Amino acid sequence: GKADTDATLTDSVFGVSSNALKLKRVAEMYQWKETSQSKTRKKVGGGTETVKTYSYTKTWADRPINSTNFKKPTGHQNPQSIPYGSADQIAEEVTLGAYVLSASLLGKIQNSESLPVGSDSPLPEQLEGKAKLYDGGFYIGADPASPQVSDTRIKFKVTKPTEVSVIAKQVDSTFEPY
Repeated sequence: GKADTDATLTDSVFGVSSNALKLKRVAEMYQWKETSQSKTRKKVGGGTETVKTYSYTKTWADRPINSTNFKKPTGHQNPQSIPYGSADQIAEEVTLGAYVLSASLLGKIQNSESLPVGSDSPLPEQLEGKAKLYDGGFYIGADPASPQVSDTRIKFKVTKPTEVSVIAKQVDSTFEPY
């Protein structure tokens, strides 16, 4: 049957809302990432030696990358935290016909989709001058076409009411593992 809710979930920071089973804020920050590569080679006169090389690239990541442990931290410093982290919301009451789905069953529904922020959406007051609408989400930084370390992008995913199948034991007006 259809997993459904009357709830409208709203992101408290960005004001994005939707009638949904779940609303997820996905925040990513542009950061340095260290990778290492080891090569073993033969030495003149016998034996082998292992040479480890380090390279640094910039990437989008959903959690801070600790740059203090980099082999070469100079010039590759990352911020210690993401200004607006990722966050999940789940509707308090989701029904399947006359039954209420438990949080564990609701957690198994995985068919989320992008929830683009419309160009008509106003920027939250605390973000005016800091953020801009870009690519269906928010961008905090100078130029989305040329991201810099510490720039942040925020997008949203939503799980709308949807058809589901449940195999469980009915107990009163809900379900338990069978």
